[in-house]
Amino acid sequence: MTAIVFNRNQWGRGGDAGALPSGTFDPGGNVRLAIWGQSNAIARGDISELSAAPLSADPELAQYMSGAQAFTRAYMWTGSTFALLTASNNGAVTGQFGPELGYAVRWERETVGGNIYFTKAAVSGAPIGTTFGAGDPVYGYIYRYYRDVHRAAAAWMATAGLSCERDDWLWIQGEADYQQTQSYYQGKLETLMAYRLADGLENSISMRVLAKMKVGSLVWSQAVDDAKEAIAATDPAHIKTVRMDYYKSPGDAHQNARGVVQTAYDAFSAIHGRPAVNT
Repeated sequence: MTAIVFNRNQWGRGGDAGALPSGTFDPGGNVRLAIWGQSNAIARGDISELSAAPLSADPELAQYMSGAQAFTRAYMWTGSTFALLTASNNGAVTGQFGPELGYAVRWERETVGGNIYFTKAAVSGAPIGTTFGAGDPVYGYIYRYYRDVHRAAAAWMATAGLSCERDDWLWIQGEADYQQTQSYYQGKLETLMAYRLADGLENSISMRVLAKMKVGSLVWSQAVDDAKEAIAATDPAHIKTVRMDYYKSPGDAHQNARGVVQTAYDAFSAIHGRPAVNT
């Protein structure tokens, strides 16, 4: 088993070493983030775009994906272990990346302790009812599979003597349901979230981010947007929404590299209460 070092914050815990460095914060320990949804959760951002404007203004993005710079506190579940995040284990198609990249970069730069552990559970073209239909004995097979992925990852951490302060969730789905009504989608998502809580995939302090599709894109739906906003309004302290943008071409269903990074940055800001960072 690969050893993982928990990087205990050396600043300000119990007042032992003064104030935190400017622009950083203490996350309180390790955090798990589950990225669930459709193809925009897998993500279709091309790694080659990281070296072109405007993302080239932040060279660390390309450096981390090329391996020129290695993550030290960001880990991805590989199916049998948590390994440091790389371009080859990020759960995306070869040559592409997902929201784990931007999130991990901000974690490394802005936190002063703890690790981030990603699990990724996404299937292209997956409707919320017939694949993520939690509690449905016929459908919902994706939910059951990813529930078991989460449990396996949590068990691995327990065996390794690691704990997490929180289990957070980033939900990037809705493309396959853009023709559904608000009541249909909202009911399915509420059920999914209730099962996640009941099955121990999150708890009362978990942060949940519901990503909304780009307005005017091929798969945008006001009804799905309204469903997500209505759910967020029931617990605004723990459920947030973010707006996706920067698709590959007008009407396309997939984000380009800039969009993937921006969604990750926005999710990080929403979960940790941090200032916005724009690409």
